[in-house]
Amino acid sequence: MSPKFREGRTDLLNSRTLNHPFAEKFLPVALMKFYTDVEVTGSHTEFYDKFGIRFEINTLFKYFWGSAYHK
Repeated sequence: MSPKFREGRTDLLNSRTLNHPFAEKFLPVALMKFYTDVEVTGSHTEFYDKFGIRFEINTLFKYFWGSAYHK
């Protein structure tokens, strides 16, 4: 399978998943809660871990912000 084909399939899966009515309604709220909960992970590397996790969540927030439903 070529990388280009995989990228197309991944984009399609992401689009279908994030545009699903259930995800549109509940995922942003759950991500907000997780974003704040990650402040204390309980790990000895929690200070550094939270930045990586929050970076990924921010990517999803930017996607949702592009949706008229979430604005």
